[in-house]
Amino acid sequence: MRHPLVHLVSLAVSRTAPALALVGALAAPAGLASAGTAAHTPLAAAPGAPDAAAAHAGAAPDDRYYGSSLQVDSAHSLVAFGVQFLGLTSVEGRFKDFRGTIWFSPGDVTRSSISVVIKAASLDTAVELRDKDLRSDAFFEVDKYPVITFTSTRIDRGPGGLTATGQLTLHGVTRQVAIPFSVVAEPGKDPWGNTRCALSGGFVINRGDYGVGGYGRFADMGKRAIGDEVTVRLLIQAVRWNIEHFTLDRRSLAAALLPALADRGVPAAVARYRELKRDHPGDYDFSARQLELLGQLLLGRRQLDAAVAVFRLNAEAYPASSEMHSDLALGLASAGQRDAALASCAKALALDPENTDAIELKRRLLEEAGP
Repeated sequence: MRHPLVHLVSLAVSRTAPALALVGALAAPAGLASAGTAAHTPLAAAPGAPDAAAAHAGAAPDDRYYGSSLQVDSAHSLVAFGVQFLGLTSVEGRFKDFRGTIWFSPGDVTRSSISVVIKAASLDTAVELRDKDLRSDAFFEVDKYPVITFTSTRIDRGPGGLTATGQLTLHGVTRQVAIPFSVVAEPGKDPWGNTRCALSGGFVINRGDYGVGGYGRFADMGKRAIGDEVTVRLLIQAVRWNIEHFTLDRRSLAAALLPALADRGVPAAVARYRELKRDHPGDYDFSARQLELLGQLLLGRRQLDAAVAVFRLNAEAYPASSEMHSDLALGLASAGQRDAALASCAKALALDPENTDAIELKRRLLEEAGP
């Protein structure tokens, strides 16, 4: 699933420290401010925000779920491909729109897993006419087969390193592939407190195995025209965002609800939400991302009951959003409510079968014994 908070706040660029602002912009997801300004309030310093250290003193969430999942950071990742043309040179391209979830097990990488969804129409070889041809019925047929998916089934460690084996679905055909890869960096903190990991790998497929053609048009030229083998190169960075570092503008609903939540608890915050939505609908941002942000903040602060309540409110407000149901599933799993979490995963996947957060969470809930 794409990062769920990318539309929450506008990017803040400091005029007094352009170098630092540039670094922050490179590290933050598109659309997020990386430092407080006069128009933006850091979440950790928002009025009424509970002390983060005190909040962390509460019961820890089940880190089998809360602490292991990272989202593929497409802004800092690469899914590239190359294929020979006339046996002379390799035409290189990439996919620009993809999302995914990595479930990373630092103690034993072979217990990790990954699910990725790529929008086939996002292919880019830097030649518009060629890209249009590749998207057409002659090749990828992107209108008929809009996504390319990979879901790992196991990870093995051998003499040559790590290999992720899984199901690759391309052009409507699903086949097992093995992807050798290396861990460039295990999960660790970046300068902004985000948790990041990095992987690199690659593999080769035969496009004919997936019915990706051009064969009729180039039949007379045979294999000299377009090579059968396609080399895929992967540079993947994944992240779990440090919500405490995010900054909010004056219309932020999340910031407006924090005082009521800190002073009087969840019922007061829910009542305040309904009051603002009824009496001040144009004064605050009531998008789903606001309650999502608040729920993620509470989850990180180990305020599990409050996080679940906020996620549930958001799922009720946006029942057709797969992302809101997978957020609720994560909150429920972190709070030890396994069966309820599975039910929310089922709702999320019914709405969007390619929701990689729900795919990976459901996998873990089914694999691991409940509390």
